[in-house]
Amino acid sequence: MGELEQHLVLDKAQVSETSTAIAALEPELAQAQTLESHQQAALDDADAALKDWQDGWETLQSQKGALEGEIKLTQQQIAHLDEGMHQASERIEALKASEIDTQLAALSSEQRELSDQIKALEATAQALKDDDADHHQQETALVAAIEEDRNALESARTEAGRLQSRMESLTVLNDSEAPSEEANAWLKTLLKGAEAPVVVDQLKVTDTAWTAAVEQVLGDWLNARAVDESALDHGAPETPWGLGFVFDQDMAAKPGTLAEKVSHSGGLVGLLNQVHVADDLTEAKRMLHQLPAEASVILPDGTWLGVGWLKQPVNPDDASLGALARQQEIEALTPKLTELDHQIQMLTDRLAKARERLDALKDKRQAHAETMKANERDRSQAVAKLTGLDTRIENLQANQSKQREELAALEARQDDHAQAVNARVKP
Repeated sequence: MGELEQHLVLDKAQVSETSTAIAALEPELAQAQTLESHQQAALDDADAALKDWQDGWETLQSQKGALEGEIKLTQQQIAHLDEGMHQASERIEALKASEIDTQLAALSSEQRELSDQIKALEATAQALKDDDADHHQQETALVAAIEEDRNALESARTEAGRLQSRMESLTVLNDSEAPSEEANAWLKTLLKGAEAPVVVDQLKVTDTAWTAAVEQVLGDWLNARAVDESALDHGAPETPWGLGFVFDQDMAAKPGTLAEKVSHSGGLVGLLNQVHVADDLTEAKRMLHQLPAEASVILPDGTWLGVGWLKQPVNPDDASLGALARQQEIEALTPKLTELDHQIQMLTDRLAKARERLDALKDKRQAHAETMKANERDRSQAVAKLTGLDTRIENLQANQSKQREELAALEARQDDHAQAVNARVKP
């Protein structure tokens, strides 16, 4: 216990000393506390500043990361823009180097040449059509002319055949009244082959209205032979029966007689000078009272009268029954037949030439047709080629327009890219 009290006293003493020491230290303590308070405030300020700096640093680091990302993105965008500009440049160069203009120029030149060729072919086609129309007109006219000439030739041949048949009939009739073959042989021997014309062949009635009258008066004398009288003076053999001779006589025809109505009558002029002519029976009877007894008067129809006698023609309505009329008809038919023969020959030659021209014209038209076909074929091919060329030109022009639009768009985009790049890299 005592120890405890001793210890307690000691503790009190120590407490007292400690209290005194503490009291002595309280100003320093207060000063230290004040300094500590100031240092603590400074530390707090430093901590706050540090925190502010750290916050700023962190903000700065965050901004740095954002800037780096933005820079990277910008770099990527610039690289992308550069790549786009490069591609655009290459495309622009490709577009500028395009051969469309050259192709268009070549195609346009070919187009003009084809157009000129088509125009020339069309002009040729028109000329060929005009020629063909002209040839067709010529052919039509030639065919018509050939048909006309053919009909004329057929008619001429028919008429010539008819006249020839008539002439042969007349000749047969006259020959039947001519001297016999025996008489002809006798004449041939007598005349030593010389010709002895039959009177009917050489006598001409100058006024054909008196043909029947001449026929009535001369009768058988028309079949007599016209010879030189001296031919019978040199031991001529006995003359055949029925053969008559007419010699050449220089005797003039009396006015108003039948001799005036004929020519080439030879020695028969004397006979004809005894026969006067009258237009009707009353005049004939009156004339008989004024003429010599041996004289006679004849009318145009062949009515023949004299003093104490009268002879009528066989058929006054048909003068062709007489040899003279038949001979006159033969003589009239001869030039007609000659003219018809000439006409037939002319028509035959003309038809032959016309057919040759027609064949040549047909050949020419055929050649023209072939040429026209070839020309049309060439024109069709040229038109088809031109159509294809037009399509190619239209397509090229459309492509050219698109390329120009694309080129303008690319150049505008290049300008936009350049501006965008400049804006990105501007400090």
